[in-house]
Amino acid sequence: MIDSGRSARQSGDVFESYPRQCCACGRRVRSRNIITLHRKAPQPGKGWGCVQCKLPSDGAVAAICDACLEANTPIQYAFDGYVLEGKLVPFSELPDAPHEHNMKLHPEVVPADAEG
Repeated sequence: MIDSGRSARQSGDVFESYPRQCCACGRRVRSRNIITLHRKAPQPGKGWGCVQCKLPSDGAVAAICDACLEANTPIQYAFDGYVLEGKLVPFSELPDAPHEHNMKLHPEVVPADAEG
């Protein structure tokens, strides 16, 4: 597990609320691009979820820096716990369980084959 440093809650600076380690390249840089992964998080209840389709907050989350977003760099780590706790685990150690929306409960999403 990697500890990405000081918690954002320890500072009043808005930029301190961004994760300080990139989950793709591993560098200690501001990583403002939050990625919701379609795998379960290591700690249930501390990830992403969906109120509309009643998906629990069990989805894994990563944050990547702007350079890795632009370069489409593969994600190597995910957060173990809440993002602002700053603890990371290798992506390969995430539970091998999918975390997906129930699209039947998302009528606002138009299937690609239905567009005309």
